[in-house]
Amino acid sequence: PARLRAGTFGLAHEQARARVVATLGSLVERDPAARLVAEGVALDVALRASGRDPFWALWPVAVAHARVNLSEDHLWAREALLQDLGPELAGGLGLAVCQVLRERLGPEAPRELLAAWRRLPLPRAGSSGRQRWATALRELGLDLGPLDLWSAALERAIRVRGDERAEFPLPRLRVILQMQDSPPGWQVLAQADAPIPRGWRVVCRARSGLDEEPYEPRPLGLGMDDMPAFYVPSRDLRSSPWVQLGLARDHEPLLAEGVWEAWTPPLERRQ
Repeated sequence: PARLRAGTFGLAHEQARARVVATLGSLVERDPAARLVAEGVALDVALRASGRDPFWALWPVAVAHARVNLSEDHLWAREALLQDLGPELAGGLGLAVCQVLRERLGPEAPRELLAAWRRLPLPRAGSSGRQRWATALRELGLDLGPLDLWSAALERAIRVRGDERAEFPLPRLRVILQMQDSPPGWQVLAQADAPIPRGWRVVCRARSGLDEEPYEPRPLGLGMDDMPAFYVPSRDLRSSPWVQLGLARDHEPLLAEGVWEAWTPPLERRQ
């Protein structure tokens, strides 16, 4: 990955992801913790190859921690990220890990991390991401436990709060749900506590349960009180969906996938 040619961030990121997936092979699909490693190394390599500032990759992690208090589970159990926030944070968290390891191992740290992870056997039923991180760190010859790694990576991510760009006034979004009969389903309204900044747009996703794959509801433009609105189809209006709102900035690739609020759980079931 260190030999990727410089270029635009998008191209560099695409190339890095392909190389990382080829290196880890089936681990990427069968080991949730390996997916975070893959996203982090690919992002680290792409940022360096394209000469981009990592600030906007780490800032969403700092924002998320201020909102939901990230825990070590978000590092070694990717499912925790998916349930609480979303997969977008995997790259930023993995990038922070790469930065911590580079301070200890030198510039080849991302390559060495991939090599250590590749030497691990496929995860067995009941094995935890924390155990696999502990093994990988031993493979790297580091006297560093998974909890120490998590603390150092999180500190590295939230350090960006000291940057003047971190003072950007990002509005908070609240979900308002309204039933509708035709077509049957729910209208999701995004209530912001401040005007949406220029260049940003409200994004939304929904799911019927915590273990379901999220999907993007259909945008409806502006609804009641000029709030951004989305349509979630449903034949059973006794229970509303899980809904998540966020803000995306399309002309900044590192923010194009959104900075998300925590998931809003369903309303109480109606009889």
